[in-house]
Amino acid sequence: MKYLRYLFCLALLLSACAAPAITPTVEPTARPATETQTPTNTPRPSATSTSDTQTTLPTPAGTPASAWEDIPVMPAASNGYGDGESYVFTINGTVDEIESYYAQRMPALGYELFARGEGDGAGSLLLFFMKNGAMTTISIIPFDTYIYVMILRV
Repeated sequence: MKYLRYLFCLALLLSACAAPAITPTVEPTARPATETQTPTNTPRPSATSTSDTQTTLPTPAGTPASAWEDIPVMPAASNGYGDGESYVFTINGTVDEIESYYAQRMPALGYELFARGEGDGAGSLLLFFMKNGAMTTISIIPFDTYIYVMILRV
């Protein structure tokens, strides 16, 4: 189950980083002059639809905890929910504020920042921390009126 959540989190972040679709071009191939050429229809790229709708995540319900396992939950969190594998909460703030909060607190708890990834355009951020050979990710996903934060043990 924890790998499913990790893959969901990673897929969500990567979908925010997706490059625009590349339109293929068709180059005519030359045929020897001895062959009779038959006219054909030139393939035309079809229009691809892009959705303007934003991905929605289930909003956690409940009073946020002050910490999940040994990881602090931001004091300004408005909703929260967790189990043994992950904790999610929403907060009003900025991605930079959340990143700064965890960049300061995680090393004091023995976590080392292993990697950092940014989404393209949407402002999503994924922080990877290591402690005692185990990885913890913190996904920071902005929406119109709040920021969705997911803490996940891998």
